[in-house]
Amino acid sequence: MQRYYEKDEEGKLELGFADYNPSVLRLVTVPNILLTWAASLPTLHGGAPFEEEGELDIDDKLIAEFTEDLTAMGITLSFFSGAWGTEFATLVEAVPRNTSAELLVLAAETIYSPAALESFADVLMNILGTEKGGEAMVAAKKVYFGVGGSMEDFCVRVEGLGGVVERIREEEEGVRREVVMVRTNKAA
Repeated sequence: MQRYYEKDEEGKLELGFADYNPSVLRLVTVPNILLTWAASLPTLHGGAPFEEEGELDIDDKLIAEFTEDLTAMGITLSFFSGAWGTEFATLVEAVPRNTSAELLVLAAETIYSPAALESFADVLMNILGTEKGGEAMVAAKKVYFGVGGSMEDFCVRVEGLGGVVERIREEEEGVRREVVMVRTNKAA
């Protein structure tokens, strides 16, 4: 599977971002999305996207151009904050979206403890279970020393919930990490 996202048949792309802390979404995620957009522009306001010092002057005009570009490209952004659990899954599922498009969940460092691992696996399988063709790429350390989470425990939990896990990549040097693809049995 080499596809990281797919637009629906109308050419729209819906992206959802999640973090436990709303301040991370507001102060890190949104500014990074804006910076990534600005860095992809050949010119901005008739000049270079960034000032000589490498700074971007964010003003009302820039924000308007950003939102206009998102709309023109058919991109919708949604943001979710809260702890993994039933309420979180309900919140995500309540957002209106085109269910004819495939869902891809990208997650990193979400299984750092046994409690987080269990909650995340439950929410992930709940969300994937409501989708046609939904899947998730999960990246994490093989073992979180001192707190107890591990990729192996995550895979066992997902499989116990009816999921299918495919190991995509493993880093053996330095901090051992792994990336897995998760699907429901109906998507396999």
